[in-house]
Amino acid sequence: MRPLRAAPLAAALITISAFSPTIARADLTSDVDRLIEKWSAKPGTTVDHLAPVFLEHGHLTTLRLDRAPATITANLAKSSPASPSSAASGAPAASAKPSAASPSASSAPTKTGCTTVVLLAPRTSDFAFLTDSEETQPIPPPSLPAGHPSVTSDEGGAIRSKGGVATLSRCGKEQARNPLEKERFLLQSASPRTAVEILVVRSLAPPDSVETLLPERAVGPSAPRGDAGRPIDPGPLVDRLAHAEARSREAGAAHVVRVQMRASAIGSGQFAVKLPEGCHALDVIAEVPEESARTTDVDAEAHLEDAGRLLARDRGEATDAHLDFCLGEPSQVEVSFLGAAGPTTVTLIDAVWSLPDTIPSEWGPQARGDIAMALRRRHVPSLPAEPIETLMGVQGETLAPFAVEPGQCYLAVVALVRGDARSMRVTAEIGDRAPHDELGDRPEAAQISFCATTEDRAVLRVDAHGPQPWWVGLVWRLGP
Repeated sequence: MRPLRAAPLAAALITISAFSPTIARADLTSDVDRLIEKWSAKPGTTVDHLAPVFLEHGHLTTLRLDRAPATITANLAKSSPASPSSAASGAPAASAKPSAASPSASSAPTKTGCTTVVLLAPRTSDFAFLTDSEETQPIPPPSLPAGHPSVTSDEGGAIRSKGGVATLSRCGKEQARNPLEKERFLLQSASPRTAVEILVVRSLAPPDSVETLLPERAVGPSAPRGDAGRPIDPGPLVDRLAHAEARSREAGAAHVVRVQMRASAIGSGQFAVKLPEGCHALDVIAEVPEESARTTDVDAEAHLEDAGRLLARDRGEATDAHLDFCLGEPSQVEVSFLGAAGPTTVTLIDAVWSLPDTIPSEWGPQARGDIAMALRRRHVPSLPAEPIETLMGVQGETLAPFAVEPGQCYLAVVALVRGDARSMRVTAEIGDRAPHDELGDRPEAAQISFCATTEDRAVLRVDAHGPQPWWVGLVWRLGP
């Protein structure tokens, strides 16, 4: 390219880029900007963008519009055209964006105008709000932990969000008699936590809905909840017990033990049992009375009595509960349950399998039991007598290289020796392949298998997070 043509080409590129459309963003800030732009474009409409609030599940947040600082006050519509003299002289017209520090001219309630409060959160958020007036009841506190179905939309008169949007509007005499600016809003999140943007729209008529301006926020009609009827009858207790024992024996359990107790009046209880070394499959089975109107849905947890360490948990929707874990030594275990239909008979069935002899015992009973559980969870066959590599690490990300033989397959298991972990990810990097195992619930042990084709070296990448976790990694060669 000759130098004389470089300058015109650059100018052409700048011109094209100047007129290129702005890339659309699908985030909360972009949605707020689009709403302010579209609402403010109508004559007689102002939009106050207040400071956002941050909601956390289980906490009630109070909001006062007359006390919240406004961050943006937009009024892009011209109530009257600029005078010809000012336009001809080039003098600036009246400001179209009043300062946020001074209240807008339309802030005072009128008998003909409308005030609309719009709460905008991410589309996946779920929250509710209401005004704290004499006619309304307080929002009921959440009775279930985060992740469970929330309260119904009409409970307590709360306005529930749909698609991350909740609005409240008052017009005319109602707004003049009870201005929204004087109300106190009570906000509560059903999501673990969320940020909520607040827009106050003052207009001559009700503004266009958020779903009209942001079609992606529309959730559509909701079908009424159906009635599935009573749960399926699980059958007599004797048959369920016999089926659970037969299933364990067919799976190769060395022995099966049965213990019974009477549940409390609310259907809860606790077994305190001394369990031997080995892998255990516990079934907690409750009697289902025919005349009882209560549903039987047993949930159970198993903890070590001394350390309080969680071994297994079942919070499913099945009638009975099932727990799987392995113990590296005989231990006293507490099995607590709830969900029985009142003071009925509850049976604990314990099926036991022996630990593999190839698991080393020098790393302690916790690691021994967790390694056995990782192998059992993936139905790993028998292993060689000795691992070819033993690796150790702590919290954070650790890279541990080790030698491999081309044409051989390997199995790696990483288990905790001390401490607890909130999450654990184990990856074997070999060549251009990286098989991994990631655990978020009870991340005591992870297991992966891989094969070497032409490589002679692999890297074990362990990413463990939690209160001071110490882990050990064992690698076995399985064969060609």
